[in-house]
Amino acid sequence: MNETFAYKMASFASLEEDCRELQDKEFIAHLFELALPQQRAYNAVMERHSGNPVGVEYRHKNKSTSWAFVLPDASEPGRHRVQYFDEHGFFSHHAEDTLEDAVQEMVRNGYVTEEKGVLSRVSKTEVWRRGMERCFLMMQVGQGKITYAEYLAKAA
Repeated sequence: MNETFAYKMASFASLEEDCRELQDKEFIAHLFELALPQQRAYNAVMERHSGNPVGVEYRHKNKSTSWAFVLPDASEPGRHRVQYFDEHGFFSHHAEDTLEDAVQEMVRNGYVTEEKGVLSRVSKTEVWRRGMERCFLMMQVGQGKITYAEYLAKAA
């Protein structure tokens, strides 16, 4: 492997370490062939933003309406969160111990195409408003404030 990277994914660094003991050059080449696309994507994200891509939206490589971004986690101070969203609103998040781990998680999940400003654009739509309204109702179900039947009636 001839490429060098300023920013390495933990899994890539581990692979480099593990392969030092392997003798089968073809197998080593195969392992790096599988790992390189994610490593290149991670390095590109980190280099483009000088190691701090907080708040920059990335589109999924295979989904035209699915995005993610990394931010400090408000519910777990000191950690970082990958926040996922689509045209209907926020649909998931995942907290990691470090910014680097959060960016690696985002990249591993296929969010590698930068699309700055998409959250601002999408969040102004009627589809987003309705989606977030349903999300709020589902949170009320989770908090025991309304029943699921009430959710269905209000979300219709």
